[in-house]
Amino acid sequence: MSGWRATTTVTVLRGESTDAYGDPIDIDATVYRGVPASIIEQQPNSRSRPVDGRTDQVRGYACRIGPRYELRKNDRLRDERTGAVYTVDIIQTPANPAGHTNRNLTLRKLS
Repeated sequence: MSGWRATTTVTVLRGESTDAYGDPIDIDATVYRGVPASIIEQQPNSRSRPVDGRTDQVRGYACRIGPRYELRKNDRLRDERTGAVYTVDIIQTPANPAGHTNRNLTLRKLS
């Protein structure tokens, strides 16, 4: 892993089902465990609500993870050190002729 150093390990969770009312719910099927990752809080973004004009602070998180892990949008990452759970919003894989590029993720904290 060049250019970054893991700050934690994560468990990758995936899956969705429905509850008794037919509403979608996440199921925590473990895809990977002990994945080295770097999770860093980003500068909060401000956005206005269209209804009442209030401004909310939206906190985002940047994550780097190695190239050998197959991730999908809406996967969840559980930080094994803190227990915090994040959802994957954006996955970026920078171009690299050798094909061994770390993935850059944009996360949103769930808990």
